[in-house]
Amino acid sequence: MLFLGMIILAVIFLVIQNDIKKSSDKIYPGVRLTYEGGHPDLRGPVSISLMNDNDKIILQCIKLPYKNVVLQKTNIKDIKLVLSDNGVDVVEGAIVGDLLLGPVGALLGGAAAEEDSNTPLLQMVYLDSGITYELYFIDDDIMNKLLKVKQLMAT
Repeated sequence: MLFLGMIILAVIFLVIQNDIKKSSDKIYPGVRLTYEGGHPDLRGPVSISLMNDNDKIILQCIKLPYKNVVLQKTNIKDIKLVLSDNGVDVVEGAIVGDLLLGPVGALLGGAAAEEDSNTPLLQMVYLDSGITYELYFIDDDIMNKLLKVKQLMAT
């Protein structure tokens, strides 16, 4: 009887979770990505929705901090895929690991950073007041998201 009750609770939980995701997609339309960083007014990583607003693209945060960043489409100079720089990540991971745990930490920190290396990132190059910013985004389906972002730019 207890086992049956647990199954019923699991099914209810899955249904509620699916409904929350559907309602979240309605609240935050657009292209959903994880913003990693690059803009001075928004720190990453944070889940965002890229939305079209006529001549602007809005980066709307889905989770805390609930902050929006507005980019003029004419100032977006390039959108492309790039690979993360693994050399810097490995060295940074090793340094942090060494500081925390000594030589063993350096090995573990460098190895952990190396696992994330060469991750494809969506890069958006943005020019504002003569300063060029490179904004970076990640997603499990980054190729599909790149196409959707380019479609947002075209509309």
